[in-house]
Amino acid sequence: MLSIKELRRNVADYSKRHEESHERPQSTQLGDASSRDTWKEGLFQHFYQVIQKERDRERPSDCVIVSINNEQREYATSIGHRLQDHGLVVEMIHLSSESSLTRALQEVKDDGSPFCILVEQSNVKLSSCTVIMLHESIKIHRHMPLEDALELVAKEYRRFFSKREQQECAGISLQAGDLVDDFLARECLTGYSVPSGIQHLLFLLSEGMHLYGNELNLLIDYLKTRKGQLEGFEMLESLASSDHSSFQSRNTPVVGKPPPLLPTPGKLSFSGPHLPLPAKSPLLGDRPGGALLPPPVLQSVLHKQTVQPASLLN
Repeated sequence: MLSIKELRRNVADYSKRHEESHERPQSTQLGDASSRDTWKEGLFQHFYQVIQKERDRERPSDCVIVSINNEQREYATSIGHRLQDHGLVVEMIHLSSESSLTRALQEVKDDGSPFCILVEQSNVKLSSCTVIMLHESIKIHRHMPLEDALELVAKEYRRFFSKREQQECAGISLQAGDLVDDFLARECLTGYSVPSGIQHLLFLLSEGMHLYGNELNLLIDYLKTRKGQLEGFEMLESLASSDHSSFQSRNTPVVGKPPPLLPTPGKLSFSGPHLPLPAKSPLLGDRPGGALLPPPVLQSVLHKQTVQPASLLN
C-alpha cells in the first residue's frame, strides 16, 4: 500500500511526463485537472485499503472448529486445513472438558463467526462432524460425513461472502470518499513538516506496534509543542482581527452606517474525528492467506460473563 508521500511523488512524476508530452500553454489547464484527478484517485485507493486493513484486523474468523478434548486435535486440525484450501480463515478451540461446550459455542456465536464445526470422539471414528450455521438463523447439521460437510460449508461460504461483499462495498467507498474530502480540505490549511523520527513513531503507533515509554513521551512532548504553537498562532490571529475591527469602528461614520456584511462561509475544516469504523466488520476484496490460527487458550472464554445454560445444540 502506497504512503501519502509516495502518492505525491507518483502524481508529480505523472504531471511532469504529461507536460513534456504536450504543447504549452494550451494543455496546462487540462494537465492540472488531470493531475488533480489522479491525486484524488490515488488518495481514494489509499484510504480504501486502509479501511480494508482495519476491517480485516477486526473481523472474526470465518469458521471456528471446536473439539471436545485433545484426543480429536489432529482430526480437527486436518479439517481446518481442508477449509483453508477453500479460502476460509479458520480458528481452533480445544476444550478441556465437555462441560465447557455450551459456553464455547455461545462465545463463537457472539464473536460473529458465520460457521462452526463441532468435533466429538465419535466423529473421528466415523470421519464425520457437526456443522453449525450461525450467519442467519441457526442451523445444525449433526454428524455429517466429512466430505459432505466440507462441500456444504464451502458452498455456503461462497454465497455468504458474495452477499456480504456486495452489501459493504458501497459503505467502504463512502467512508474512503469522506476521508479524501477531509484530506483535501486540510491541504488548504497551514501545513508543517514532521521530523522523521516522529513520523516513524506515528507509523508504528498506527500499525498497533509496541512503543516503549520513552517513545510515548517523545510523541506526547511533540504533540504538546504542536498544540502550543497552534494556540499561539490562533491567539495572534485573534489579536490581529480585534485590532482591525477596532480600527474600522473608529473610522466608520455613525450616520448612514450600512448594515454589517454577513460572514462569508468558508470551507469546513473537518477538525473533529470521523465516526469510528464498525467493530468486526466484514472484509472486502481479496482475503488474506493466513495460516491456520494456533489453538487459543480457552481462558478468554471462561474469563467472560457466564452464559445462560440454554445450549445452542438443544
